[in-house]
Amino acid sequence: RRALDKLADELVCPITQELPIDPVMAEDGRVYERTAIESWFNRDQAKSPVTNEPIGTKLVATVQTRNNIEEMVRSGALTGSKVDAWNQRLKNEQAVASARQKAENGELSAVRDLSIWYVTGSMGLTRDFAQAFAWIKRGADLGCPTLMTMLSMQYSTGAGVAQNTSYATLLLGRAAELGSQQACFQLGRCFRDALLGLPKDEEQAKRYFSMISSRSVEDCSTEDRAEATEWLHDR
Repeated sequence: RRALDKLADELVCPITQELPIDPVMAEDGRVYERTAIESWFNRDQAKSPVTNEPIGTKLVATVQTRNNIEEMVRSGALTGSKVDAWNQRLKNEQAVASARQKAENGELSAVRDLSIWYVTGSMGLTRDFAQAFAWIKRGADLGCPTLMTMLSMQYSTGAGVAQNTSYATLLLGRAAELGSQQACFQLGRCFRDALLGLPKDEEQAKRYFSMISSRSVEDCSTEDRAEATEWLHDR
């Protein structure tokens, strides 16, 4: 058992301190999680995380390491919190792969999932607004009002795309017409606070906040609905 524990320790990524899902060997001879060592190098860290000595950035996939980990986990030879975390990350990886395939085939729920995962950096994905934009735009082009609203938010902030507040406003209008509660909330907020180049207009703010409850696409958060309701009540 001690020998197995020692082997498990040797397989742990020095950066994440977890068993790697996508193990690669760096030029220092150590095995790392690919995304972790790539992020390390992207931060201009041209040194080994272990020895602090200068190394090149070439990485070599170590399929056998992945196979060894899978075999030891499935056989029960490895147990504990690191294995539990590895299993969860493997499930996430499989869920992402499945969603990606469905999204490529035009399944809107999968497109939405991938969009959110890239925006939030969840399910093992690195937070990436450019990737998020690509999926959000695909869903918006397919007519999804929720993703149209999300696309508006990206154009309004310049996250993953050049900022364009005029187009952001246009997208919100389209999404609201298609039934997005969140689009109505955002338009109400824009007229309330004079955002996205829109004038401060209390009547328009009331109009859009009031429309939230009658829209069919329930994509507005509880907090945003409460904010709109409270504002209307105070009027």
